[in-house]
Amino acid sequence: MAENTETVIAPLTLRRRLRALRKMAGIAWRADRAGVVLTVVFGLVASASIVRILAVKAIVEAAVDGDTRGAAIAVGILATFGAVDRINNNYGFQRRAILQERNDLAVDRHLMEMSAGLPGLEHHERPEFASQLELLRQERGMLSNIVSAVYFLFESFVRLIVSMVVLASVAAPLALLPLFAVPSIIAARAAWRIDARAKERLVETWRRAEHVYGLATTPGPAKEARLFGLREWLPRLFADDYRHGRRTWVGSRARQLGLETAGRVFFGLGFVAALVLVASRAAAGQATAGDVVVAFQVAGEVSFQLATTVNSLAWFGAVLVVAGRYLWLTDYAERTASATPSETVPVPEKLTDGIRVENVDFTYPGTDRPVLTGADLFLPAGSTVAVVGDNGAGKTTLVKLLCGFYEPTAGRITVDGVDIAEMELPEWRKRMSAGFQDFVKFELLARESVGVGELDALDDVKTVEDALHRAAADDVVPRLAEGLETQLGRSWTNGAELSGGQWQKLALGRAMMRSAPLLLVLDEPTASLDPDTEHALFERYAGAARRVAETNGAITVLVSHRFSTVRMADLIVVVNDGRIVESGSHQELVQQNGLYAELYNLQARAYA
Repeated sequence: MAENTETVIAPLTLRRRLRALRKMAGIAWRADRAGVVLTVVFGLVASASIVRILAVKAIVEAAVDGDTRGAAIAVGILATFGAVDRINNNYGFQRRAILQERNDLAVDRHLMEMSAGLPGLEHHERPEFASQLELLRQERGMLSNIVSAVYFLFESFVRLIVSMVVLASVAAPLALLPLFAVPSIIAARAAWRIDARAKERLVETWRRAEHVYGLATTPGPAKEARLFGLREWLPRLFADDYRHGRRTWVGSRARQLGLETAGRVFFGLGFVAALVLVASRAAAGQATAGDVVVAFQVAGEVSFQLATTVNSLAWFGAVLVVAGRYLWLTDYAERTASATPSETVPVPEKLTDGIRVENVDFTYPGTDRPVLTGADLFLPAGSTVAVVGDNGAGKTTLVKLLCGFYEPTAGRITVDGVDIAEMELPEWRKRMSAGFQDFVKFELLARESVGVGELDALDDVKTVEDALHRAAADDVVPRLAEGLETQLGRSWTNGAELSGGQWQKLALGRAMMRSAPLLLVLDEPTASLDPDTEHALFERYAGAARRVAETNGAITVLVSHRFSTVRMADLIVVVNDGRIVESGSHQELVQQNGLYAELYNLQARAYA
């Protein structure tokens, strides 16, 4: 099947902005409905703070007129709204913090579910996707700010409108004062665009700086960093990237500040003109003392409110940019889901024929060079198949296609005659198990690190122990202080660090948690072990695989570049430069005197 061509990040149009806003608001609503409602109420209450200014006007005019009763009422109103405003600010802040926390959890969980739920790995292979995902990872905290951004934007607009009405009641021309903020808004939008472009340009720089920082500070690279004398070179490389990033960022900020300053200076001219107008009207007897107080206070607040509105718009725009990246990920997940056939074929309970690779080509996304070309292969039900070849020949790619991590660029792969693409991939993978060379070090309890291979049996100690026994990893657990309940990883309090071989044995145990998979893939799972141990383990796995195959026709695929360890396989497949060049039993391939025989003899002499 052809690869997905919808890979370009779509521009953040108005329509997409609205979609992103609806999606994020929906997450916030589901996370904390009461918090969303209360946030709206708090915004309305905060917007009514203009009443305090009107109360001050009433106090001034009552004092001028000698109206004691009117002054007392105005003071009471001022005190009441002051208290309400104080309560609203304190409790509102706390309630918004709770909403933010719940929304953070909902967003992070949804991101994890979507990213882990994508059936394939294509998005990990594209640099532009990696950049967008990295930006989303760095800024995901802003996704939960959507309610706060809307809240402050709404509050700012309401206050601005009320202020315009009050100013118009003093003198109609004063209502035009907010128009002087239009350049500020335009400047803020331009500054936001400069900021967004700077982030896009710098994402690769920051990613490399973070990678280099990890090389210098994490245990994994420590040996080579010291061996090759990288103590000064790595910090220098980090500093170069950091300085380049900072120069670009400072330049961007300087342009933003220049635009914002110009917009605010223009508004300042309008503000001064408004004050002159009010003062002249008061001198002519066309305005009361209360009008003067209100005009000065509200005009001053309009300046603050406009700045707040401009900042809120910029913040809102920045949140929508991050939401746009989030929207891309959700769209990608939805497109992937929609590409799945609406009516899938059930995964067979047992294999009767086998797995066929039919004229398969495959090219990794974002590259032009095919990794597999014209691959034709039949894996008979109940067989143990060894895939051998030099590093980079295409062995692991073939395994990834069998697991459904990618779809072939051309051709198809069938299970008992049914195309894998017509099956529900999660169900197919439930009937598989695998151990990979680049295994994951799950820094969990030892029981959990193995047990995640079959979540339903995660807490079943007997099942975990049996899996470790099948993986010939019985010797790892007795060396742990608390056995299967030992926390793994030195980065944790009392965590146990394991050797590479021990981690690999736990990964093999994880692969053995499913005792009767239809397809078991072992992709160089013993790379950290010596050849003799690998050979003994492969013989053990092959024997166990044949016993399982008698009941469900299971196929075991062993991938290795060590030819001497796979002689027991029923079928040996030789991959070279992306092509399947030979297949047959060990004896058949040796008799053919082809590539397999040549490489086998070379390795045999090397180990002799």
